[in-house]
Order: sequence, then structure tokens, then C-alpha cells
Amino acid sequence: MIKEIWKKRKNKVISNYMYLLLIQGTNFILPLITFPYLVRTLGLEKYGTVMIASSLVVFLNIIVDFGFNISATREVSIIRNDKEKLSKLFWNVITVKLLLLIFSFLFLLFLVFFIDKFKSDHLVYLFSFGIVLGQNIFPIWLFQGIEKMRMISIINVLAKVIFTISIFMFIHNPEQYLIVPLLNSTGFIIAGLTGFFMSLKYVNFIKPNITSMKNTFHENKNLIASNFATSIYTSGNTFILGMIGGETIAGVYSSMEKLVMASKTIYTPLYQAIFPWLSNKPKLEVIAFIKKLKKPIAISSIFITG
Repeated sequence: MIKEIWKKRKNKVISNYMYLLLIQGTNFILPLITFPYLVRTLGLEKYGTVMIASSLVVFLNIIVDFGFNISATREVSIIRNDKEKLSKLFWNVITVKLLLLIFSFLFLLFLVFFIDKFKSDHLVYLFSFGIVLGQNIFPIWLFQGIEKMRMISIINVLAKVIFTISIFMFIHNPEQYLIVPLLNSTGFIIAGLTGFFMSLKYVNFIKPNITSMKNTFHENKNLIASNFATSIYTSGNTFILGMIGGETIAGVYSSMEKLVMASKTIYTPLYQAIFPWLSNKPKLEVIAFIKKLKKPIAISSIFITG
């Protein structure tokens, strides 16, 4: 009986890993497919402008996400069988993220209307903000926590594939560079809305509690600091180069960086799939499992980088 339960849990983790890999792979591989065409069609300067806006979006997304990708996923995995608690958590997190979304948009408005570097191409930044909106109305942390990724993964991928194809259909000269963030944002928003409405069948509406929201906010302060620091060296290079060296240099660097980032796609979904499962395990069991992963991850890393 125990072996049968273990087998089912293991199959569930593998299944979730494959679906998360599908989402993560789509987020990295589709831009990898389009960037040669965009560089050739838009030119390095306009392509660089779009990439600088994309880098800024990463930082804004960290502000709005506020570490919920970790903390909320863990909490959901623990209370998944208690619908009332799950509903309270869901609406508290959604409300906090909505407030942070408003704050980040106001911050973006300040940048594009009062900072000269952003003012000249303000529309590309405003259109890119749709990516932040789409990613944060999509409660992937809920689906990870309850370990139900199949349908949401398929819808997410389909929406982004359609709008990737649209890039080849609608962008034919440098003057159309604003269409790129518009199409990307539309794909993320459609996926996000679909995910949000699908999540409603797992929760009931419960009015958000201000005290609980404050506690949630304070508990995640360290997580956002950690995520922000990590993103400075993983996603901030294009933005920093764009601010210092200009759009053309940012475009050259970003086109090369995408090749490196694509190789990392395989690992992030693995951690995301394992995390909800490990959240319910004793500390010693978690440590033992992580030790078992070290060798295969090290070997696969050598193979990939080689």
C-alpha cells in the first residue's frame, strides 16, 4: 500500500515537472525562435529598445510577485484539502498582488514621463507592462501547490504560440517594433485570465482580511529581497547595458544571452515540481532527497554546458 502511494506521488511529481517544463520552455524557447527574425527585421537599435523594456518588466514582475511563487506555493500544498483556508489564502494573495501591481504601474508611469531615457520610447515600456499583468493574474502558485498543471499548461502554451506566430505575420519593418511588446503582452494576459478563471473552481470567494494581508506582506519581505538580488545578475545585464551603452549594445548582448538562458530551462521546472511535494516532508527526509539529486544534476549540467 505504501509503495503504491509512493509510486502515485512520484508519477505526479514527474507529470507536474513535464507540464512546468512545457511552460518554462515556452517562455524561453519561443523568444529564442523569434529573436533572429526580430534582429534582422527591426535592427539592433529597435530590438535593443524592446529588450531593455523586457528587462525592466522582469524587475517589476519581482515586485508584484513578492516571493509568492515560493511562499504561496508552499502554503497551498499544506492546506490544499481545506477549501476554506485555501480560499482565504487565495484571495489574500490575489489582493496583495493587485495592490503591488498598481504600485508598480505607477512607478513605471513615473519613469516614462519624468526620466528622459524612458520618455523617448514610453509606449514600448507601457505596452510591455501587460506581461507583468498577465503573469500575476495567472495564479500558477495555486496550481503548483495543488499539483494540477495539465490543462493550465496547455492553455498557457497555446496562447503564447499563437502570438509568437503573429510576430512573423505582423512585423515586417523597424517602424513596427511597438507591436512586439503588444503581442507578447496579449499572449501573457490571455493566458493569465484563463488561468485565473480556471482557478476559481478550486476556491470560494472570501473577503480578503487586512490583518492577514499585512502578515502575508511582512512574511515575504526577505523573499523579495532574495529574488531581486538574484535577478540583478541573471536579468539585469541587458537593462544596465542599455542605460549605459545604448540600445544597440543592449540588443547585441540580449541576443547572445538568450542562448545561455535557454540552457537553464530544464532545471527551474524541476525545482518547482518538487517543491510542493517536499513541503509536507520532515526536514531530514528533505535533506536526504536533495542529496540524492546532487549527482544527477551535476552530471546533466556538465553534459549541457559541454
